[in-house]
Amino acid sequence: MLTENISTNFIIFSDEKKFSVDGSDNLCSYQKNDEATLNLPKRQGKGDFIMVFGCMVYLDKFYLTKTSSRMNSNEYIKLLVTEIFPFLKNNIKAGERDKYW
Repeated sequence: MLTENISTNFIIFSDEKKFSVDGSDNLCSYQKNDEATLNLPKRQGKGDFIMVFGCMVYLDKFYLTKTSSRMNSNEYIKLLVTEIFPFLKNNIKAGERDKYW
């Protein structure tokens, strides 16, 4: 099986998210009481927002950084090389680092 040779200490989770700073993140909610209601966000204009990228290793090491709102492939590669890879090298155990780096 493919996963037999990969330590669980080396698993990396990453994601990016855009947050609205003026309220709604275009998320809707549903609440069921006596009457079912659906709450849809209503927004008059475009507001300000922040885009972040984060990754997590070992369940206790976490990295979060602000990124541009429209990250292209060159910006993504620069983020990996200048920020994410150094973070991973400093937070992955020596035995795992020797195997994969």
